[in-house]
Parts: sequence; C-alpha cells; structure tokens
Amino acid sequence: MARPVTIEHNTLLINGEWRDSSGGDELMELVNPATEEVICGVPAGTAADIEAAAAAAKAALQGKAWRKMGGRGRSIALWKLADLIERDADDIAMLETVNQGKPIFESR
Repeated sequence: MARPVTIEHNTLLINGEWRDSSGGDELMELVNPATEEVICGVPAGTAADIEAAAAAAKAALQGKAWRKMGGRGRSIALWKLADLIERDADDIAMLETVNQGKPIFESR
C-alpha cells in the first residue's frame, strides 16, 4: 500500500497563485466513502472562483507565450508534465483511492 498523503494547502490554485476562496474560510470535508474517515477540508470554492479559474485557463491557452511556443516547445512542456505525473503517481493514486474509497490497483 502507498504511503499516506498530506494535503498541504487549504487554498485554491488559480492563475498560478494560491489564494483563499472568495466565499471566505468555509471548508468542505472530503470523506473516504469506504471508511467514513475525514480526509481533509478543502476550500468551498464559489461560482466566482470557478469563473476566475476558467478565465485564467482560457487566457493562458490564448496568450502569446503558448501561441509562440511552437510545437517543439509545447511538446517539451507536455513531456515535463508527464514526468511530474509519473514522479508523483503513487501519491496521486493514494489520493484518488481515499477520495473515492476504491482499491489502490484501480487508482493506479
């Protein structure tokens, strides 16, 4: 079994910055449905937070940096992302397992 994972942020990552929810300090509890154990509290994001995240993603996609990067640069960026996912695959699988209460082999 993979090691337990600690949640390090109780904020939202929007436009490359960690920030509080526009709804204040309210947290939603994530509960492991298999054990009913509280995994952690996460910010209760609002519609405004979702709109800000979507706008930031759209701006990044349509921005000059991504457009001018070219195929080779985009390929390098995507391979870097793949490397990071592979590096943290056990942590990602554990988070998915406790969040959904399913066996670790399914998360991997």
